[in-house]
Amino acid sequence: MLKLVADTWFGLSSTAWDGIAAMATAAAFAAAVVGALLVLRQLKQARDLAEEQARPYLVAMIEESAADWTLADFRP
Repeated sequence: MLKLVADTWFGLSSTAWDGIAAMATAAAFAAAVVGALLVLRQLKQARDLAEEQARPYLVAMIEESAADWTLADFRP
């Protein structure tokens, strides 16, 4: 049988190249999963930050009024 140059490339058969392609596909999928997890983490941090920025820092004290015990005075 005549051996063609296209049968091997860098000394590897087409079956070996199929295995390399499968490993490269698995590595690309793993990188995509890691990237998706990082994006989800950043989205959660952005939501938390937006919620924290929208929340006012306000403290109100309620005291019994000196005028009458049924009234209340608010102090910031």
